Amino acid sequence: MKGIFRIILCSMIAAVLGGCVLSPELVEDSGASAYMKGKYQKVVYSGLEFYISSQELQRDMRVLNDSITVNSKLKESEKKKIRQRLDVYTFTERGYLVFKFKLWSMAQVNPHEFRFEFRDKSGESIIQDILFIPKEVKVTKMKGNNPAGGFSEVYYEYLWAIKLKKQLIPEYYSPGKYKFIIVYPDKSTALYEIKI
Repeated sequence: MKGIFRIILCSMIAAVLGGCVLSPELVEDSGASAYMKGKYQKVVYSGLEFYISSQELQRDMRVLNDSITVNSKLKESEKKKIRQRLDVYTFTERGYLVFKFKLWSMAQVNPHEFRFEFRDKSGESIIQDILFIPKEVKVTKMKGNNPAGGFSEVYYEYLWAIKLKKQLIPEYYSPGKYKFIIVYPDKSTALYEIKI
């Protein structure tokens, strides 16, 4: 009983101090998961989350910066513009969302075919900027404590880093539920609710 009381107390303190990050909740799937399974088959994960640390956000920004550097199709002027956008991606709690999906095999993903709608109570968009970041992730798994007996596996992650105009906190937005809609290429949708 004491353990449960301690957990509840810690949760209340975290919420009061602003340390509690409530995850976006999927409340309606109008064909989105069916689209993902039909289009990409081997989907490991798909969802909307908050960036929860500066390290997490900066890691993805470094991946994008590295991919820009080696992209021979981009002109130097285009690379400079993208890097200027990257410079303003500095972490603030509840200031960034990320929509991502992970696949076991590489896929052709057109980032412009996915649309994102997130509005405040007056109908104004809360989204300031969106960066698309495709990346390859290699995971090494050990068998027990023996590195030699382990194995590596690779998956591919496609993510959209979403910078919000202001942090999703009561100082800037009225408390309540806010709807985040993802429109997929086939016009199916996923509706998430985010509480403030």
